[in-house]
Amino acid sequence: MYYAKYMDITFNKRKLEELLVNFYNCTQISISIFDSNYVCVANGGSPQRFCNKIRANGLTLQGCTLSDENHFKKAKTEKKTIVYTCHAGIVESITPIFYENVIIAYVMLGRFRDAEHKYSSLSIVRKSLSAYELMDQEKEYLKLYKQLPVFSVEQLNSAIAILKTCIRYIWNENLIKLNKSMLPTKIENFILENLSGELTVKNICKTFFISKETLYTIFREEYNDTVKNFINNKRIQQAEKLLVETTSPIANIAEQAGFSDYNYFIRLFKQKTGLTPLQYRKKNPPN
Repeated sequence: MYYAKYMDITFNKRKLEELLVNFYNCTQISISIFDSNYVCVANGGSPQRFCNKIRANGLTLQGCTLSDENHFKKAKTEKKTIVYTCHAGIVESITPIFYENVIIAYVMLGRFRDAEHKYSSLSIVRKSLSAYELMDQEKEYLKLYKQLPVFSVEQLNSAIAILKTCIRYIWNENLIKLNKSMLPTKIENFILENLSGELTVKNICKTFFISKETLYTIFREEYNDTVKNFINNKRIQQAEKLLVETTSPIANIAEQAGFSDYNYFIRLFKQKTGLTPLQYRKKNPPN
């Protein structure tokens, strides 16, 4: 199993690679799955000699990494499959995998030429070689380039359509699994550890890579509550604790509990406990 950093997601590497190898055997198009941090999880198909030579050079290897990262970001922004020319002049595509409208992984197809020369051609490769000052090795690179498999745009579109069916299979067979049962506890702990800071739906979702809909569902199903009310209850509980255990001024306690508006804190505290903070402290004086 492969565990994605910062996310409650499990990738079944062995079974994913079995699927990817089957995809490659049928299409002859190399395929890889990357997590949301652009780390490769599983591969299908052997690297082409052209790509191996490109990656053997430190400068062009850096170009590969930058090209991949830029196109992952583009797929993330556009939230759809993109087809493009990589920095070395060959065809690749990236398809995002979604959960609850959040991208949790990517599938990359590539390492080939297109028959229509829409994305790759000898002139495009020569331009890339020139940019990397590799024209002295032009003959060798172009020989390896000509060994790359050739597919039409129509064939690529068909492969992408098959890929989308494979993604549904991946979900049905739990080859990529979101461990939702772990999320409520982690989110609650995050809230408790950050009561004095800014706690919003947006920053909670960003921290745990989940959508607003997922967050709302978790609180509805696990706590029978809204996110805002849950946070307010925890903050009031923290204020109660500080009122009893410390002699800090009430204004300071309001800030420590995460309330920037003192008057709002007073109103909410009385609404939740039936007492003002001062009345609560008098009833429960610090030891």
